[in-house]
Amino acid sequence: MYYFTLFAVAYLFVVFQYGILSYFTDGRLVPEISLVIIVFLGFHLDTIRGCILSVIIGFLVDCLLGTLTGFNMFIYTFVFFLSRLIAPHVYVEKREAIIVVTLLCAFGKMVLEVFLGKWVYNLEISGELIGLYLVQLIIVSYLAPLVFELLRYSQQKHRA
Repeated sequence: MYYFTLFAVAYLFVVFQYGILSYFTDGRLVPEISLVIIVFLGFHLDTIRGCILSVIIGFLVDCLLGTLTGFNMFIYTFVFFLSRLIAPHVYVEKREAIIVVTLLCAFGKMVLEVFLGKWVYNLEISGELIGLYLVQLIIVSYLAPLVFELLRYSQQKHRA
C-alpha cells in the first residue's frame, strides 16, 4: 500500500510540474520535480521497487510530454541507478547532501538528454538551451530538500 501512495504522490507532482508549472513558465523553465522524486527513490527504496517506480514515472512523463516512448523511462532509470550508487556514500538527511546529489543527478540527466536528443532527434543544442538547463539544475537542486521533506512526511503518515 505504501508504494501505491508513493506512486500517487509522484503522479500529483508530475501533473503539477507539467500541467501547472509549465503554464506559468511558458514551458521554457519547468523545474524537474519528478527528477527529485527519482533521487528520493534511489535513497529510500530497494533496487527492484525503485526501478519499477522510476520506469512507471518515466512512462508517465513520456505520455504527458508526447516524447518518444521510453526516452524518459530510460533517463529516469539511469538517474535512479546513479542516485542508488551515490546514496550509501552520503548522509542523506543533510540538506547540503541532498542538494549536491540532486545537482549531480540532474547534471547526468542533462548530459544524457543532450546526447540522446542529438542522436535520436538529431537536435542542434544551442547555448541558450544549455543556459536554461543550467538554471533548471540550480532551481531543482534547491527545491530538492523541500520535496524530500514532503515525501518523508507522506511516508511517515502512511506508516503511522
